[in-house]
Amino acid sequence: MRLPLLVALVLLSGCGPEGPEGPPGHEGPQGPSGPQGPAGEVPFTRNDIYCEERRGAKRPNLLLEAFCRDLDDIPLSGGCDGVSTSGVILGLNSPRFAPREGVAASWQCGWLFENSSAATDLPDAVATICCASAP
Repeated sequence: MRLPLLVALVLLSGCGPEGPEGPPGHEGPQGPSGPQGPAGEVPFTRNDIYCEERRGAKRPNLLLEAFCRDLDDIPLSGGCDGVSTSGVILGLNSPRFAPREGVAASWQCGWLFENSSAATDLPDAVATICCASAP
C-alpha cells in the first residue's frame, strides 16, 4: 500500500505552474514530391509572330509608339532604334503591355536633345513592337 501512495505523492508534488515554452525543434525531413503537372502549352506558333514599326519622331515631343495589330494579340518584346545623332538621348524605352480600354499593347520611345534649342525632327527614329496573333 505504501508504493501506490508514494507514486501518487510524487506525481502530485510535480504538478506546479507550467514552465516557459521551449525552443523550436529541428525542421523535419522533406515530404514526398507531388505529381507532375500538365505540360505547358504556348498558345501560338512562330508563324503567328509579327513585328510592327513606327518611324520618324517629330518635334516638339519626339515620341513614337508602335502597337500590336489587335487588342487581343500577345505582346512579346519591343525597342527603340535608328537615332545616332550626337547630343540625342533615348529617354523613354518602355512597354505598355497592361490592358487599357480599347487600346492594343504598345511600345513607347522618346528622345531628348541635350541642348533643347538644337532639337530637330528625327526621321530615322524607329519604335518596334513584336506580338503574337491571338489564337
